[in-house]
Amino acid sequence: MPKFNDDWKVAPHGRLERLDEGLLTVAGEIRMPLGNFPRRMTVVRLRGRRTAIWSAIPLAEPEMREIEALGDPTFLIVPGSAHRLDIKPWKHRYPKAKVVCAPGAVDAVEKVVKVDGTGDILNDPSVRMETVPGVAEKEAALLVRRTGGTTLVINDILANVRHPHGIGAHIMARVLGFGVNGPRMPHIGSGCL
Repeated sequence: MPKFNDDWKVAPHGRLERLDEGLLTVAGEIRMPLGNFPRRMTVVRLRGRRTAIWSAIPLAEPEMREIEALGDPTFLIVPGSAHRLDIKPWKHRYPKAKVVCAPGAVDAVEKVVKVDGTGDILNDPSVRMETVPGVAEKEAALLVRRTGGTTLVINDILANVRHPHGIGAHIMARVLGFGVNGPRMPHIGSGCL
C-alpha cells in the first residue's frame, strides 16, 4: 500500500456522478509501482446541510465545490483500515469534520488521524452506518434511503475491480481476490488478511 498522504494530492479521477438525490460518487486511481489501482468515494447529503464523505479522495477544485454545495463535510467515514490513504489531508481541510470508522479499524485509523466515533453518529433517519458482522468489526457499510430506493455503500467486503491498470495493479487485484472477472468477496473482506 502507498504511504499515507499528508498533503492534498489530486490523483487521476473522473467526474462526480449523481446516483440519487443527495448521493454522489466518483472513481479515482491510486498510483502504484507498475500501474494504477481503481478506487471510489461516495458523498451523502445529510439533513441540516451536512455531508458524509465515504472513503475520501482528494479531488480537483471544481468537484470539491460541487461537494461543498451539497453541504458541509461533517463526517469523514473510513470504511475499513485500507481506506486511510487520504484521510489526513481531508481532516486538515475540514478540521471540524468528525472521523468515523468501524470499531475494529480504530487502531489502524488512529495511526493516521484521531477517530471521533465508531457507530452511527450521523443523526439522520435516512442514512445509517452499520458495522459489518463476520469481519472482526473491521468494515463498515452505509445504508442510504431515498425516494428512489435504498443504496448500500460498501468497500472491501465485496469487490469488483475489473479494470486495474498496469501489471502491478493486476497482480495486486488477483492476489487479494478483488474480483477481476466479476464480483466476489476478497481475502481482506473474508478476514484472511
